[in-house]
Amino acid sequence: NLKLLGNALKDQYSMSFTTDSKQVLDVALKVKPDIILLDVVMPDVNGYDVCRRLKVNAETSKTPVIFITAKGEVKDERHGFEVGGVEYIHKPISPLSVKRRVQTHLAIYDQTRLLEERVQEKTKKLLQAFENTKNTTLDTIHLLSRSAEFKDENTWSHILRMSNYSAAIAR
Repeated sequence: NLKLLGNALKDQYSMSFTTDSKQVLDVALKVKPDIILLDVVMPDVNGYDVCRRLKVNAETSKTPVIFITAKGEVKDERHGFEVGGVEYIHKPISPLSVKRRVQTHLAIYDQTRLLEERVQEKTKKLLQAFENTKNTTLDTIHLLSRSAEFKDENTWSHILRMSNYSAAIAR
């Protein structure tokens, strides 16, 4: 199965393999793959448990996991999705089908990462803009309230009280 998958994908992707279910997380942390193809039936730890471990680790939680397995019942497939898999492919596999599904999920993963980067970038810019205008806005408010002080002491006191109340409410 590994050879079949390797032959189907070797022309387009660099790959790392392990047949030890206990090493999947370590290999994933070392290699930082864009996608993980995982069998359900493995010695020691089954693929569902391996997927759970991948999904609770901050460094691998967003990495898409595609199950490739002989377990073909609906309950098995449902379980695969429940633990965090994005696709469930039944054996025997069709190399073309695996290729297309891998391409699709890599494209989704790439778009997701790109959008997350853009959101972080925009958030950073908004926070910077807020920080830059916060002081200017506060200075403007203080200057306007000070100008009212010169016209009328009662108005100034009222403005000062209202600004203190507004600040307390905001906090």
